[in-house]
Amino acid sequence: MGKPAGVIAIAVLYFLSGAFFLLIGVAMLARVGIFMTNMNPGQPGSIPGWVAGLGVAVGGFLASGGAVNITLGIFLLNLKEWARLVTIVLSAIFAALILLGLATDFRSINLESILFRICMLGIQAMVILYLLREEVRAAFDGAQARAASM
Repeated sequence: MGKPAGVIAIAVLYFLSGAFFLLIGVAMLARVGIFMTNMNPGQPGSIPGWVAGLGVAVGGFLASGGAVNITLGIFLLNLKEWARLVTIVLSAIFAALILLGLATDFRSINLESILFRICMLGIQAMVILYLLREEVRAAFDGAQARAASM
């Protein structure tokens, strides 16, 4: 049995989101570096040190999250069972965070944000449901069995 088309699509989503987060994270780290070299403490327009530190933390978090997404995409393409399970867990966590965000959106009635979050929630649900399908699980199990027999 070959690679299911849905697994390839999910891996591509992980590659694209990983590249996006990696790019944003590296850009934030570079921008903080530029600010830090031009920083004159106490001068008007300079940023406090804690703001720069926060930029480093957020940039590092985004860059590492992007690297994790790219890594997961690679191992999903290799049909590693642990990558399937991690993807299911991460999608469930993201879905819970999206639901939390939806709760805050309904307070202010931000229609664009509500629609965006509903679409993102739908994507997470489709990923979870697809990866839980028996034939997809069998593809991952079959790849493990072939690797063990070699």
